[in-house]
Amino acid sequence: MKPYEKQLAHDALLQSIITDFHYPRTAPQGGLYWDRSWALSELLFKQLHIDGMLCDALKRSEGNVFVLDKTLESTVLQKTYRAGELFYAWVSQEIPLLPPNYELPEQSTLLSATARRLGFGMCLFSKADPLIILNNDGLRQGELINSFGRRVYEQMTKAGTKNSESVRKRSISTALKKTERYFDRLSHNHGEAVGCLRLELHHSPELRLEASTRQLNAFITTLQPHYGPEELFGYWWKRRYMPECGYGYHFILCFNPRKVDWERLFTAISQKWNQATEGHGLSVYWSHSPENHRSWGSLSFSRLSHAHPLEPVMDSLRMMLMSERYLRLTPYHKYDHYGMGDLPAALTLDEYWCANSKLVAA
Repeated sequence: MKPYEKQLAHDALLQSIITDFHYPRTAPQGGLYWDRSWALSELLFKQLHIDGMLCDALKRSEGNVFVLDKTLESTVLQKTYRAGELFYAWVSQEIPLLPPNYELPEQSTLLSATARRLGFGMCLFSKADPLIILNNDGLRQGELINSFGRRVYEQMTKAGTKNSESVRKRSISTALKKTERYFDRLSHNHGEAVGCLRLELHHSPELRLEASTRQLNAFITTLQPHYGPEELFGYWWKRRYMPECGYGYHFILCFNPRKVDWERLFTAISQKWNQATEGHGLSVYWSHSPENHRSWGSLSFSRLSHAHPLEPVMDSLRMMLMSERYLRLTPYHKYDHYGMGDLPAALTLDEYWCANSKLVAA
């Protein structure tokens, strides 16, 4: 991937996180509007960005930050690696708060943990000069930073750290493959006769994860009995958390727009969510986010001219899943943070035309 392409991908994922941290509020004049959670700060994005650049630079220099020529008479700075410039930017930044119930990438955790072990403080780096003497033993700032760089590099190349990173990557890759296979199958079976309704599901902010999961499961079990397989094709969801509204869900329903009116579907689904949450739930229709051009609203994708009728949906869901490279809900072995309906059997060509001719006739 070229540098500019990597930056575009990085920016798109961060924008997806920003979109993820919006929740509905009641306006003074009535009606709902989307507000951004206080738990997500611009400082966090700056940290994620510079953490990644610093770790990449340390990998390229194999942990070297400065080249110091030290003799009995003097110490001369011979070379400053890219990691040296990035280090001062990294150490001088204000430390942001981490959103509750979320965790940062392994590289961010490694940098901060190494700094704590070495006793870093802002006072040590109030002046960015590798030749400054820090203590009575003659330790120079550049030597301390070199020690930091070597330790970070050694940890990054250890099997344990690589394994932690690979576990996260595999988790994201598995989620992407399952999601793509699921929506590919829906597209294969129903062609362009697929509508998608995206809802944001909220309930009592004080609910713990276990109770939130029970309410989600209770809600899902009511869907299929109410709608037949020719009306409701499937669903997909992803969990998120905000202090203002607790756990909640991005919820996507795939339905037959020729048999089901999406506004009536939204009303019926909202009632079912309200019942599952014992009257404390709120379901909000998600329209296109003006802040994120890669988000989408609810519409029948048969109206769109895409080679893959569900590609706009998939693009948005990929962003949701891949953004976990930077920020993800703390994993729990008992609970997944995303899910979907059972994978339907692939229709044969005859079955496809038979099913879709019925849909058209309806």
